[in-house]
Amino acid sequence: MQVKFELEKLFNKVTILAMICMIILTVFHGLISFGKWEETYVHKYKTVKGKLAYWSYLNVSKEYEGELNQEYLNRFTKDFQNSKERKAIESGKIYQWTKYSLARDFILPIVIDESISQNSKLDFNKENLKDVNSFYKKFKKEAITNMKLENKLIGFFKYTKNQLEIVENKINNIKTPITIKYTEGLKNFLIYYKTDYLLFCLVLVFGLSSLFSKDSNSGVDELSLSTKTGKGKNLNSRWIAGNVFILLGYGIYVLTLLITHGLIGSLHGLGASIQILEQTSAFNINIFQGILLVIFCGLLGGLVIGNLIMVISIYSKNMKFTILTTGVILFFMNNFMKTQNSFKQLLPLNFNNKMALLKSGNYFFIGDTAIPYFIIVFILSVIYILVFYTLTRVKFKRYYL
Repeated sequence: MQVKFELEKLFNKVTILAMICMIILTVFHGLISFGKWEETYVHKYKTVKGKLAYWSYLNVSKEYEGELNQEYLNRFTKDFQNSKERKAIESGKIYQWTKYSLARDFILPIVIDESISQNSKLDFNKENLKDVNSFYKKFKKEAITNMKLENKLIGFFKYTKNQLEIVENKINNIKTPITIKYTEGLKNFLIYYKTDYLLFCLVLVFGLSSLFSKDSNSGVDELSLSTKTGKGKNLNSRWIAGNVFILLGYGIYVLTLLITHGLIGSLHGLGASIQILEQTSAFNINIFQGILLVIFCGLLGGLVIGNLIMVISIYSKNMKFTILTTGVILFFMNNFMKTQNSFKQLLPLNFNNKMALLKSGNYFFIGDTAIPYFIIVFILSVIYILVFYTLTRVKFKRYYL
């Protein structure tokens, strides 16, 4: 009952307003950012523009959804090389999407060296476009090349020769055939899930900054500190309520994004192979499982940030100071995220980074054992939260108004 009471106090006017602003800005951001330039070629050079282009693309591309096997490869190369779309692309009339785009955008960049640009002729006489085994061999070779580049950009450290061989072996063991599906709505969700994540963090700032303050109606009062036993129970109730608040806020944030981008571009394509989104991923999972992994790690990041706010709140005892301090911390943390410094992997704002989570250039090694980043995220989250809870507990025992 006390947890419920503390949770109700957290949902004050300021917190509710912050949540409403988060929802409005998240929806508005999605609406204005997509649909400006999207264009789908339907037939006979008829096009659909704007946000409706997503649904038109979904409809026309269903013909080329499925497993990329020999039959699929033969059908695509035969149909596309004789199509008006190919001639239009070679003459410089490039459409955003056509019914061939699912296969074209995945297959051609891997097997054709020339870029799809004005006056470039597409060569369909390559072995990689005739034999699916040859295609997958080239696909994995390209994935390994890109993995080495990604390791330099986002990895904990540069792989040794032995570590490279271990990761290369993982890529070579990717299960085929790869399943291709329309995934534009899911791509949008993942993009804006990351970019709008700070809005969720700001809700935590305004919601949790008063939890242990003495200058707020939802903060600590004399009754809470009246007995030693009461102190312990009150601390646990507040801490649990704070973490439940984080879960509820995060659920609202993710649900808002799913609804927004589901309506704009559909959530179709959950069963597609993860390599459709991240070519170098060595995980044999589908996009649905990949998104769940990203969402879970983002939740862990939110829990860490929320517990940090609670620590600052109990040590400052001042709501305004906590808001200012955590705001500054998030500002500098967000700027540090834009650097190439590998230490950013330790920051909770990076825990939901789909590139770090899903690509194969970011394994952490202990001996010859490759540990995926999501395992590191889980371990770091447990350590951070335990440390923050301990600091909170120690301070609350000596808390005086």
